[in-house]
Amino acid sequence: AVEEVVKALDNANPAVRKAALVALGETVSLDRLSVLVRQAVSPSFPEDASEAQKALRVASIRMPDREACAMQLASAMGQSNPASQTILLETISEVGGSKALQILAGAAKSDSPGLQDNGSRLLGKWNGVDAAPVLLDLAKTGPAEKYRIRALRGYIGIARKFPMSEQQRVEMCQQALDAAKRISEQQLVLDVLKIHPSQAGLKLANQAKLNPELKEQATATAQAIAAKLQK
Repeated sequence: AVEEVVKALDNANPAVRKAALVALGETVSLDRLSVLVRQAVSPSFPEDASEAQKALRVASIRMPDREACAMQLASAMGQSNPASQTILLETISEVGGSKALQILAGAAKSDSPGLQDNGSRLLGKWNGVDAAPVLLDLAKTGPAEKYRIRALRGYIGIARKFPMSEQQRVEMCQQALDAAKRISEQQLVLDVLKIHPSQAGLKLANQAKLNPELKEQATATAQAIAAKLQK
């Protein structure tokens, strides 16, 4: 029935077009995803744009081959205007997977300020530890300081909120301290060590005392960790 539903996208009745978009979002296969891509970035009726974008997200997220889906969406970005690129990039982020991570990383380090902004923003919201290496790389080599800071904060956020081994968490905290140029991000790392107390974390907090600007908070962090470990 997909062909008949696609024809309904040109119907003069807005309600019929909306129903068609909803139906396509729930039923279209990967080989026909381009129909929704076109409607999302260049709708036949401008008032349908929001519904088309929603349908594209619904369809993309349910695709069994999310890597192929992310690649198809990325391919469409090359022929899209900045606003449409943002829509596609956000959809790619929701699809997830290794290809999506690569695409977001490429956008964040591209020559386009818009893609840099949206790529780094979406990487910072990535819901998984697999984004950690990408964020750390961007924190070190990003095209502008504000994006490097954003990436580093996203990296620290992963160390803070996701389950992982003590060794991995402390290694991430060490990497973040090494990459941080500002006291504010270094203090965020100390917060992570305090929330997830460990002997290795205590050692790192003690090492941080050598930084005069960080000494006071590092001392308090070390004391808090030691108290938790003694319980």
